[in-house]
Amino acid sequence: MAGSRTRIENCLKSPKEHSLNILKHSRGEKESMTKKICGIDVHKDLLVATILDAQTQNKQTHRFTNSLTDIEQIKNWLTEHQCSKTVMESTGIYWVPLYTTLEAAKFEVILANAH
Repeated sequence: MAGSRTRIENCLKSPKEHSLNILKHSRGEKESMTKKICGIDVHKDLLVATILDAQTQNKQTHRFTNSLTDIEQIKNWLTEHQCSKTVMESTGIYWVPLYTTLEAAKFEVILANAH
């Protein structure tokens, strides 16, 4: 768990250097910086989510249980913080309920493979 958290935190420390935080417009007109992005480390029983505000460099980390109740809470937490872009890292199938819930709620969801 510590290794995964460290990888996510390192990616979130300097968003200008990481391509996850740069979005290109579909027509290729110009690049724009994502205002907020959330990295989520998904475990069997735990979700660790960190929202990074790219403009202020502020980070907020919150832990949730990997349950249907807390998946609704993380969706509400992301909405409350106006964060519609998420990247999650998971082993096994533990990401599926979170991914489908966020995708159905129109969040931009990326599933990253840590290997």
